[in-house]
Amino acid sequence: MAVVLAGLLGSAGTNSATSTSSATGSTASAGSTASAAEAAYCGITWGSADKSAGALSDAPLVDVRTGRQDCYDRVVFEFAGPVDGYAVDAHVTNLLRYPTLRDVVFGGSFEGYTTFAVGVRARLPCRTFVLAGPGTHSRIVLDVAHQW
Repeated sequence: MAVVLAGLLGSAGTNSATSTSSATGSTASAGSTASAAEAAYCGITWGSADKSAGALSDAPLVDVRTGRQDCYDRVVFEFAGPVDGYAVDAHVTNLLRYPTLRDVVFGGSFEGYTTFAVGVRARLPCRTFVLAGPGTHSRIVLDVAHQW
């Protein structure tokens, strides 16, 4: 997956040993039925298509971290300021301690856009969303399911 984030590259860390807390969010699409959600792995109905939303921000990126949840692996991009936009293009590539994640690599910054490559073991369901906080910071969260 290629994750494109707008923002100045601050002193972004890539401490992949830091885990993140779970965030609640809607995982069922508007058209799904209860029986379809029950049949899906852990109720995940995210899909594996490319994802994007909002306008990209110029808030400085200050941290990148990963975490493992029961049903998915998570990558969190933390910014020192408000953000509401992101673009995630899914590409399969091949972290040893994670069922799905294989690598999180800084790709570079150019003209206000920062790129990270997130290697996953297969094209799996994923979701991306924005969380406010802590304080004046914002986070872009990428969750990738362990299986279909």
